[in-house]
Amino acid sequence: MISKSKFERCLIEQCAPTLAGIKLGSLFNCAGAIAAGEDVVGAALMWDEILRAKGINIRLMTSAKNSMILAYVYRPHMLAQAISDSEIKGFLKNYGYDTTSGVEACLNRLAERLEIECEFPHEIGVFLGYPLPDVIGFIENRGDNYRLSGPWKVYHDPLRAKALFEQYNACRQHYSMMYEDGRSIASLTV
Repeated sequence: MISKSKFERCLIEQCAPTLAGIKLGSLFNCAGAIAAGEDVVGAALMWDEILRAKGINIRLMTSAKNSMILAYVYRPHMLAQAISDSEIKGFLKNYGYDTTSGVEACLNRLAERLEIECEFPHEIGVFLGYPLPDVIGFIENRGDNYRLSGPWKVYHDPLRAKALFEQYNACRQHYSMMYEDGRSIASLTV
């Protein structure tokens, strides 16, 4: 059995909805794992290899401006579906993404923007499965004037978002409980 680490705990606490297959992607800062002396690169590579069999990839990205190492945990097929949407294609094109080149090219562009932008690239919401009207609303309103706040700030359809927030929260609680009871991350991944 693999020992429980800060990296694993972040996978469960931050990524349970992605592991469960109800969310496109999740993102977490690896600062806690680094502070605990963990080999974040090794942990990410190990879990990427384990979870790829279940349709999940893990990619580390750095934000030099914010001195962060971020783990992006995602379902490539869901991301491919998202970036094939005509509205999302047009939106991402405004930020220099070439969605016709596929998921990897878009992730490379996101990693590049994380590295060089002074501000966090807010189009990242698309990569996390947030509704496009909310991503656009956040950018246009600079994070203000939202109708509901949870995992993201909601500008459109707060009832649907509230239901998703509750579903994600229940999933996190359930996965955390099962993980603490000894279930492995691999066995919890759909």
